[in-house]
Amino acid sequence: MSRDIRLGQLLTLISVAIEGLFPAIAHAATGLLPPLWFLAVCQLASCLAYAVIITFQGWRREIFTLETLKSAIGVAVCIVVVPYGLIFLGTRLSTGINTGLMITMEVPFTAVVSWLLFRESLTRWGVLGVGLTVAGALAIFGETTHGGIGEAMILLAVILLPFGNRFAKRAFLTLRGSELLCFRSFLAGVILLPVSAFVEEWPSFPLPPFALRWMALYVVILVVGKLFWYAGLKRLRLVDAVSMLAVAPAFSLVFTMLLLGERPTMLQLTGFILSLAGVALITNIRSAKTVV
Repeated sequence: MSRDIRLGQLLTLISVAIEGLFPAIAHAATGLLPPLWFLAVCQLASCLAYAVIITFQGWRREIFTLETLKSAIGVAVCIVVVPYGLIFLGTRLSTGINTGLMITMEVPFTAVVSWLLFRESLTRWGVLGVGLTVAGALAIFGETTHGGIGEAMILLAVILLPFGNRFAKRAFLTLRGSELLCFRSFLAGVILLPVSAFVEEWPSFPLPPFALRWMALYVVILVVGKLFWYAGLKRLRLVDAVSMLAVAPAFSLVFTMLLLGERPTMLQLTGFILSLAGVALITNIRSAKTVV
């Protein structure tokens, strides 16, 4: 294994640890603020942070091309606008623990989509892992609120994420991670803010301090976590990068318990164990025999 691949794995793992905060923050914040407004404002705030980073790196004229814009729009729509919009809306009808566990379904979806559409290998261990992760999701549906509507919305959201990551891989041919994130955040914020104005009642100002704290935490995740994620993704195959999410359920569960005070039920623990085992098996995708 090359040093560059090891570095990619380390960067991705750090990103996963940071983003383990996301389910707890999303669930808490959407209980205080309109979900789409919260998402749009945080995206625009993170865009400013990325712009500062790019200013220190130096702006490059060649990033402003039609091909770059197409890839950035694909990333913004397939990762932020639709999926995260659904996640933020869905978590209001779910719990923090269920949100974190359902997001883990990105791993088997990525494995299957990459195999079917992008001709990336899928191993027998990977197939078993997909089955276990799906079984974990089904167990979670036995412990839902609002008839499982929130969980279904989150599940629908993660189906689109592999396509967004594919756009991101293409964008890396011309963009650095900070440049892609700046474009992505700006486009997502510009699209989401008018939608929020049309369908939501905006909060009154000034915002309470605890709401501002959740917003600040999410911006940190968007800036620091995503920089590590794209730095790792640039060095790894898509399915290998996503398979590093094997430990994501553990991080999400711990942070949700610490920040929200939620305690997992037996069904949620069952779903957690199945999901953790399934995602861990998918990480063996490079060492087991390939399914053709």
